[in-house]
Amino acid sequence: MTETLQAVKSEVPVTTAESVGRQSEVFTARVSDVEGQIQAQQKITADLAKSMQGLAGQMSSLRKQISSVSELNKDVEALVTLQRERYYELLQAQANATKAQSDSAESQAEQVIIRYPNPDAPLPLPEQAN
Repeated sequence: MTETLQAVKSEVPVTTAESVGRQSEVFTARVSDVEGQIQAQQKITADLAKSMQGLAGQMSSLRKQISSVSELNKDVEALVTLQRERYYELLQAQANATKAQSDSAESQAEQVIIRYPNPDAPLPLPEQAN
C-alpha cells in the first residue's frame, strides 16, 4: 500500500500539472483570441468615430446651406411682392391714363365747332378740259 500511496503521490501532481498546463494553454489561447477580437473592435470603433465626425461636419454644412436657402427664399418672396406692387401700380396708372384720355376726348368733342365751308381748307383746283 505504501508503494501505491507513493505512486499516487508522485503521479497525481504530475497528472494534475499536465492537466493544469493543458487547460492553461487552452485558456491562454482563448484569452489571446479575445484580445484579438477586442483589438479588432477597437479599430472598428475608431473608424466609426471618424465616420461620425465626418457626418457631423456634413450635417453642419447642410444646416448652413439650408439656412442660406431659407434666407434666399425670403429675399425672393420680398422681390415677388415688390414686383406685384409695381405691376399693380402700373395697371392703375394705365387705367388712370385711359380714363383721362377718354375724358379729354369727350371734352374736345364737345368743343369742336363745325363750319362749312372750312375757311382754312385749300381751294379746289379748277377742272382741266381734255
